[in-house]
Amino acid sequence: MTHQSNDVILRNGRLVMREFYNAVRFQVEDAIAELRPGKKYTAKALCGEAFWTLLGTPGLRQQAGRCLAHLVSVGGIRLAFAPSKRKSKRFYCLPSSDAAAPKLRVLAFLGQVPTT
Repeated sequence: MTHQSNDVILRNGRLVMREFYNAVRFQVEDAIAELRPGKKYTAKALCGEAFWTLLGTPGLRQQAGRCLAHLVSVGGIRLAFAPSKRKSKRFYCLPSSDAAAPKLRVLAFLGQVPTT
């Protein structure tokens, strides 16, 4: 595959078509509003069952996972890497600042200032 201006170069040097990269990003962005703080998610869960099924092959699913990892590592999406005991599987979560946001809003409403 030759590099074209519509390709995205991932951190491992692999090329992916920008349309595919953006499709993964759009799927995950749609899911973010439904995520719960403190819970871990796989790329499959974040992309959604229907999208994952459409990908069809393990190779395309791995490519989607690489796109998601790249988006997280460059700050292109509001997620963080979650700790995992398995090196072969990545998990994602809301950033810790998002997890604390609901509690801080409640404290502000009650007129209490959190101490650090």
